[in-house]
Formats: sequence, structure tokens, C-alpha cells
Amino acid sequence: FYTERFARSAGATGRVVAFEPSPRNVRALESRFCGEVSEERAQVVIVAAALSDRGGEMPFFENDAGDASTDSLFARRDGAARHVVP
Repeated sequence: FYTERFARSAGATGRVVAFEPSPRNVRALESRFCGEVSEERAQVVIVAAALSDRGGEMPFFENDAGDASTDSLFARRDGAARHVVP
């Protein structure tokens, strides 16, 4: 949602960099923006990483199989899928 909004605001000559730690959200962004050229929207660059005040890697959890909005640095349920993100 935000990536699309910023891309439209930046316009055809702009560029948007989307930082996304959730692997499934990265896949959704890639399917939406990769390889697509638009005269009304900025180029979108997707970076599969989290942002922080320090370097390193952190575990990241997919907490609900059907809802990426619950993905977090914290496991909120037993069996949450664990990924390591830069």
C-alpha cells in the first residue's frame, strides 16, 4: 500500500526504495513492481532487509499463515516461521 502510494507521488521520473523484512511481503512487492514500467509511477527498488540503528542480522517471524501484518521480530505463536534478515 505505502509503496504504491509513494511511487505514484514520486511520478514517472522518481524512484522509491522499499525496505521490507518480511519474505512474503518481499514476494508480493516483487510480483507487483518488478519488470513493470509505468508512465505514471516511479521506479520501485525493493530491498529485502530491515532498518535499524545498528548493523547485523535479526530473526524475523511469520506469525500467521494468512496475514503478513502480524510478521514481527517476535514469535507470537508456536510454530511461527523463522527467517534471518539483514
